[in-house]
Amino acid sequence: MAVHPSELLICPLCRQPPQAWPVDPDSLTCSNPDCRRVFPRLSNGVPVIVPGSVDSILQVDVNRDLPSMARWLVELNSLTPGEPTWDSAVFAAMYLSAHYGGEAEPFTALCDLLLPRIPEPTQTAVDLGCGPGRLTLEIAHRTGCAVTGLDHEPTNLYWANLAQRSQQLVWPRLRSEGLFELTQADVPVSPTPGRVRWICADVLHPPLAASAFDLVLAVNLLDSVRDPWVVLGQAVALIRPGGYLILAQPDSWSRSLVEPEHWLATEDGQWDALLHRLGLRTLERVDSIPWEMARTHRVRYRYRLHGRLAVKEG
Repeated sequence: MAVHPSELLICPLCRQPPQAWPVDPDSLTCSNPDCRRVFPRLSNGVPVIVPGSVDSILQVDVNRDLPSMARWLVELNSLTPGEPTWDSAVFAAMYLSAHYGGEAEPFTALCDLLLPRIPEPTQTAVDLGCGPGRLTLEIAHRTGCAVTGLDHEPTNLYWANLAQRSQQLVWPRLRSEGLFELTQADVPVSPTPGRVRWICADVLHPPLAASAFDLVLAVNLLDSVRDPWVVLGQAVALIRPGGYLILAQPDSWSRSLVEPEHWLATEDGQWDALLHRLGLRTLERVDSIPWEMARTHRVRYRYRLHGRLAVKEG
């Protein structure tokens, strides 16, 4: 894989910036002679660049295409709820429905309200915790910039990669507990080919160069990672001086996802102070953008997103 024009990849083990990554069809290799860590690819070619073991990631890798979708549906309906592949499919379906199933207004609303406040053209962007890629594709489509979508979940990246190349998606969605059915939706945007790439990586250890991006996005991310302060710090480190951060989440915290001692903020003033500590100044806020996640036709989770655009000073 050629190095994306937006930045050089950084090995998450040795943190040495490589001049070039030795590439073969199945892997990338850190060019630091004292490291030489080999990073495999998912079955769709997306590199897995994490500091630890990749076994659990490769376990839920999928290699599906539309002609085999009916067979995949049969396979999923034969699994026991709670198995890794079953759980991965359930959560991927929830995010796919929210991203592409006619309920993607949060992404268009965030872009409508916040992107116009960025005065200069955006050349490079990274979407941390990109999920199945709806916001990543929207940013690439609207700005024309080179965008990296980063996520730790292979199933999300399978769908993100497919959405980049397709006009329509078909996926298995949970109809009721234990029973999947097929659903479909159009992909609303088509970025210029070559403008988007995907990386399977940990947002706690992003394999990306510091100060390399004009725009960093962290949407529905901080409230779902074990250490949001570290992730926020990593996001800020990726922004060039004078670059921008788009941050959005429901501003509520769940003990099941984040331990209380790691909760950050819930109000605008708290967020402004937090960002100020990291060298950012809030430029714009948006509140109460509807966001819905559907587990089944009857079970839905409704949220309100609160977003902000901040500039990195210095």
